[in-house]
Amino acid sequence: VVSFEKVFCDNKVAKAMELPVEEEVFKIVRLRLADQEPMLFETSYVPVKDFKNLSSQELQHTPMYEIFRSQYNVKISSALESFMAVSANKVEAEMLNIIEGAPCLMLKRVTYAQNKVIEYTISIARGDKFTYTVELK
Repeated sequence: VVSFEKVFCDNKVAKAMELPVEEEVFKIVRLRLADQEPMLFETSYVPVKDFKNLSSQELQHTPMYEIFRSQYNVKISSALESFMAVSANKVEAEMLNIIEGAPCLMLKRVTYAQNKVIEYTISIARGDKFTYTVELK
């Protein structure tokens, strides 16, 4: 966990989360590793009203969806994810240990519990290390 704070959602986050502008959300910035190597730089938003006691300390040791399920009885029902090619900006490059402008994959995910949005996440994945696989049935 790089940072964890309460913020008021702006127009973009409010729209993605189907919340009123200025609704309070947790903004969680994380660096995801694989074999101690940075793979994803991720910013997640979750509604404070639904996860009042969520803390940075918990997220250091327990996956977020496990916390949702075990402490808040919230079960993920679906997610909508989109992805596109981008170039790493300065902050993303520093966090991912790559050069600025390096090719990356931006993933945007909206996660639902029933018909309610419980998470909006924007991830930047290293283009040189990350493979995204989708199985269609």
